[in-house]
Order: sequence, then structure tokens, then C-alpha cells
Amino acid sequence: MFMYLKIGPMLSNLFVPLYQDTSLTGRLIAFPIRLTWAGTGIVIETILLAVLLLLFAFYLLIPVLPVIQLALYLFRNYEIL
Repeated sequence: MFMYLKIGPMLSNLFVPLYQDTSLTGRLIAFPIRLTWAGTGIVIETILLAVLLLLFAFYLLIPVLPVIQLALYLFRNYEIL
């Protein structure tokens, strides 16, 4: 969804040494860094997706609000026999 977080490349290169450092340290550091990066990116994208969906729902609701207000105004004092 958001190309700035680079989740796909981090997951596809999960077991590749970081910065092509093939030493033991490079291999041991690459896995947790990329796993944390991908996990954090997924959490951020999920939060942003929820916020954007709420904004979109509100955007779709805006044209309906005057109709709802008009109905409430017209039927506020209406008494059913």
C-alpha cells in the first residue's frame, strides 16, 4: 500500500545478510532488523488503513447529512395517532 515502508523487499530478503556483510555478525543482525522493520511497517500500514477508511466513510456520509437533518426537522413535532 505505502511504498515508503518497503515491507515487501524486507520480507523477501529476510535471510540475506544486511549490506551484503557475510560475516557472522552481519547474518545475525540482518534477521532481527528486517523482521522488526517489516512488523513495524505492517502495524503502521494497518493503523493508516483504518484511519483512511474512517475518513472515506465520513466523506461518503457528508452528502447524506443534510437529508438526515431535514428528516429530523420535519418529523420532530410529528405525532402519530
